[in-house]
Amino acid sequence: MKYRLLLLTLIFIASSNVHANVYKCEVDGVVTFSQSPCADDAEITDYSRENADPVLNNSQPVAGINSSAIGETPEQTFERIALANNKRDLMSRINWKKREVKKVINERNAKIASVRNQKGKVQLNVAGVLYEDSLSNDIMAITSQYDVTINELNREIDQMMAEHQKL
Repeated sequence: MKYRLLLLTLIFIASSNVHANVYKCEVDGVVTFSQSPCADDAEITDYSRENADPVLNNSQPVAGINSSAIGETPEQTFERIALANNKRDLMSRINWKKREVKKVINERNAKIASVRNQKGKVQLNVAGVLYEDSLSNDIMAITSQYDVTINELNREIDQMMAEHQKL
């Protein structure tokens, strides 16, 4: 355990002093950024000249670092990260439910299409009319059965979206 902690500390110290230039180039009218010069007229951007460790110097924030995170306690950091993880997990569950709704809708539509396909083969006589009525009833039963499931999934999605808004 002590060796892992020592190794992580050494890696952190070594990586905190690494600096790289960011080059800005225009190639075929498109502005690109790269770690190496991508054209003869490449210029070093301000990103590579900014202070690499704003927490120690507190001079100016670096792009991509949440300025509210600077100076927060470890507990606050853990709470912020836990909240972000909860939001991410909730959105993942919401997206899974949305995919589930699409899957159920596709199943319903496939069953209805199968019944409609049988409906086209009905003969035009009294027995055929009765059979066609029973197929129509089957379509309504399939629709109502799947609509209950779809509505339930949509309610769950709405509840999770409301929970996500509260976070």
